[in-house]
Amino acid sequence: MGDATAAVSDDIEALIRESLNQAATEVDCVRQFRSVLAAAVSGTDDRDQGRTPLVFVIDELDRCRPSYALNVLERIKHLFALDGICFVLVTHLEGLAAMVRRAYGLEEADRYLDKFFQLRFCIRRLLGQGPGAPHTRYLQYLAQPMNLSWDPVELVVITINNLVNIYDLTFRSQERVMLNLALFYAADGGPSRLRSRRDEEGSLVLAAGLCVMRNEAPSLFDDAAEQRLSYENALLFLNFEQWTGIWQESIDRIRWYWRYSAVDGAEHLTENEKAGANRRTLDSWRGRLAEVCAEIDQLWQ
Repeated sequence: MGDATAAVSDDIEALIRESLNQAATEVDCVRQFRSVLAAAVSGTDDRDQGRTPLVFVIDELDRCRPSYALNVLERIKHLFALDGICFVLVTHLEGLAAMVRRAYGLEEADRYLDKFFQLRFCIRRLLGQGPGAPHTRYLQYLAQPMNLSWDPVELVVITINNLVNIYDLTFRSQERVMLNLALFYAADGGPSRLRSRRDEEGSLVLAAGLCVMRNEAPSLFDDAAEQRLSYENALLFLNFEQWTGIWQESIDRIRWYWRYSAVDGAEHLTENEKAGANRRTLDSWRGRLAEVCAEIDQLWQ
């Protein structure tokens, strides 16, 4: 029994010694790596211009496997934290924060990420807002190969542009929305299948809003598809109060299509609309909303 205990003790001691030696070797490797790296950086000195930093650019870290992305951040912090070295991480910080919460159970993930970021910049804020805002220019760029008109006064353009801005859609989400709008327009057949200019415009205006809705508020999209979307919820989604630089007449026309398409639209008609509306018209627009939803759902990419 004593011999067996001694043998186990020797094995444990050997295992501990091996682990310590391995750790010492790793520490020594890290020290050597940082020494070589520091020498390489110092070799970039320019006597006239001063030190030229060594810059690493890492893009889309948030799209990597969570464990890998966090390991990269931690290795950067531990191995590359030297004067003259700069890392530029182009990423979605909310995505990284979600990884931290999932991996470490930390509620205040931003504080954890503060260890790794010295400066943070929002690209959209730097590039500005208004008619020349990045999302507007990008939507216009996407519209060209998709054969979508980009007339700033058209209701479809007004709808897409404002909803993309309100919901702060990423460029990738903008591509998805525009692609599905283009697919709807192609499948719908354009003006030839529609009875009037109002029918054509209404279908496209509803499709523009529904493409963003399916991307950002799928439960509301389901309500629209099942003809149970209330006018109040439609207004909450559209959030007209945040639409800037738009003529009231244009907003009123967009509002008209959604009011007539809502399940309780009859309750929200103006006096003039009540005089000219009938049950058949209201049923037709509610059916149109469901048809547009069905077509978008079938084509969705």
